[in-house]
Amino acid sequence: MKLDQPASERRSLFGEKDAVLQSHPLLESARHPDAAVPRFGDTVGWDFNGIVRRPANLSPAEWRIQFSSGLEEPRWNLLARELLTAMANPHHEVLQEAGVYLGTAQRKSLP
Repeated sequence: MKLDQPASERRSLFGEKDAVLQSHPLLESARHPDAAVPRFGDTVGWDFNGIVRRPANLSPAEWRIQFSSGLEEPRWNLLARELLTAMANPHHEVLQEAGVYLGTAQRKSLP
């Protein structure tokens, strides 16, 4: 089955002003009230440079997410932002209230 369009318009579980990264420690520069922390309502893109520590093996361009091409369509854009926010915050309270658990599975030792 091919899904051409996401489900009909609906409201997101996340608020427009919710910070995208709530499960990660912010850099000192991102803790100020006027810092440009990516918000869920930012529909064009999210830039994490100067917000959270970037791994040394990633360039600044790899620390940005642009919602372009097919993600400019509002329903696909919302779906992408919800998925990325959920993956970045697997223990977010709205996910728990919705019964979604994105934590890691316990590894079992071999005998």
